[in-house]
Amino acid sequence: MPALEIPCPKCGKYLKVPDRNLLGRKARCGKCHHIFQIIEPATKTVAATGANSNSPHEEPPFDAVELAELFRPSSIVTTRAGLRKRGTRRWRNGLIAAAVTLLVAGGVGAYVSSQRSGRGDTADTDGKSNPHATATTAASSAKKSTAEKHPLSQSPTKGEPISLKMVPMGARVVIHLRPAELWEPGSAGEELRACLGPLGVWLAQQIETRCLLPPARIEAVVFALIPVSREAFDVSIVVRTRQPVRKSELIEKFDGELIDEPRPHYLGKTNAFLIHDAKTYAIAPRSMAESLLESVNTASVTSEGIQALLSRTDRDRHFTIVAELEDVRTGAGTLAPENAQNLLGAVVDFLGDDAETVAWSMHLGDPEADRDLFAELLVRNRTTHSPTNLQRDLKKNLAAMPAKVLKVVNQTNPRRLGEKQIVDRLPIMAKVVEQSAAVETDKRLVKVQWNLPERAAPNLALGTLLTWNQTTLPEFGTSPSSQPSSRSDLPATIAARLQKRIDVEFREKDPLYGCVEYISGEIGVEFKLDGPGMKRVGVTQNQPPKFSMQGATASTVLHRMLVPIRLVLIVDEQKKIATITSDEEAEDKKLKPFPLTPPPK
Repeated sequence: MPALEIPCPKCGKYLKVPDRNLLGRKARCGKCHHIFQIIEPATKTVAATGANSNSPHEEPPFDAVELAELFRPSSIVTTRAGLRKRGTRRWRNGLIAAAVTLLVAGGVGAYVSSQRSGRGDTADTDGKSNPHATATTAASSAKKSTAEKHPLSQSPTKGEPISLKMVPMGARVVIHLRPAELWEPGSAGEELRACLGPLGVWLAQQIETRCLLPPARIEAVVFALIPVSREAFDVSIVVRTRQPVRKSELIEKFDGELIDEPRPHYLGKTNAFLIHDAKTYAIAPRSMAESLLESVNTASVTSEGIQALLSRTDRDRHFTIVAELEDVRTGAGTLAPENAQNLLGAVVDFLGDDAETVAWSMHLGDPEADRDLFAELLVRNRTTHSPTNLQRDLKKNLAAMPAKVLKVVNQTNPRRLGEKQIVDRLPIMAKVVEQSAAVETDKRLVKVQWNLPERAAPNLALGTLLTWNQTTLPEFGTSPSSQPSSRSDLPATIAARLQKRIDVEFREKDPLYGCVEYISGEIGVEFKLDGPGMKRVGVTQNQPPKFSMQGATASTVLHRMLVPIRLVLIVDEQKKIATITSDEEAEDKKLKPFPLTPPPK
């Protein structure tokens, strides 16, 4: 049996594994001394022609995925190029959009980007191959939920419950954030916000505008959405700062008239302001000033469901949202911008009609403290539906999630390689999330918890945002990746296919094999990478090309990619295969390199 060659994930040096029985064990790289698990590499044959010509490389079956490998540091691509800038949103719209995005980033309902749009249904009904056949098979034959295998974890935080003191009565959506920790330079929060793209930038601007201080100065903030009609909400805010704030600084920002009775507060044109102490102040709509003052010492009245779940929250977690689902359903039109309506609606649909109130919280991981990402979902059932039945429904929806993510991903067509790789991995990440869920029932409550590698938060956030962005594009559902191609659509020869013009943007973390794979999917040519031959000139398959071209032929792109590092393309028109090897290997074997087209000077 020939030895396997396993590349070191850190430096790319190949390790020879003489026996397949060693797969799964750990090894140390002889060059950089990095310790890694020996995992059989994917086939070196990249994207076949014909029906699968536009498909990404197949992922291993879901059961073979290792959490640490799936969410490894190199798998995250923090590019914002694929995210279109959106116009200014109303405050409550963007706030809910940010909250829903964080919800999705944690994994619950990650598939929902456009489930209710009805566009581009790609169900395979004719028996033809599916671009993601491996993932589809694994998702459709999902094992029994591993929730029973994973007991509920101990919370990484021990904070007091979130309070509605200094919040006017009637809150139906409560969002709690810890901005100073999330905006700390170099923190996991900073990385997560980068992965949220323009939404993360917008959220920082809105916090500073609405809370009157930059996020770095705010220890914790509560946003309470209070219905003023069946579909409209007003927002009340309670801010607790990291350090004491001078009263004169706040008064200047309030721009309101001092009212002494029944306790000192300030009335502006639209808002009422209350300074509770040197580190705590509240802002509410002017029309709710009286209710604001009444709630200073005693938490305001809200629904029974909100009160029940608030008692189980932890204010030390980075993010928490508590919501009365009926109010979210009726107010969805004003709670989210138009391009997020399906996203919000499908999250609610995921929870089901028999869920009354929900609390979702998340605490980011910390690699230095060896702390995983912790997420918790609390769902309170309606009195007409038992917790046991609600648990069954949630498990069923969780099990169906990866296949639904896959269905959406099949309708996308990211143009940049980095985006394509992240979006294509979202279904298998969703499967890991589903299999990692631990579920428990209590009186009128279902609790779901996740402990995921620290890398899960940015990977899921970026994958979800990029996929969501794809679903807002006009061509969503009609892209080549969602419609099987036929051989008749492509030129007959490899030489002719190499003349197809493509756009590429290969970045620092894009490996050579991934870049070749991308070209393969664009032009429908099967490439093979001759690893041993390439190593003769010191080139590995993980080496990043790092360049971009617009409207260039595939032949020109390959010239720019291969020739500078002494690689050549050997074309076999009879077998319809193009092999990449070194010039030395080609010369020794008397192989004739294909004449690639050099870029214009």
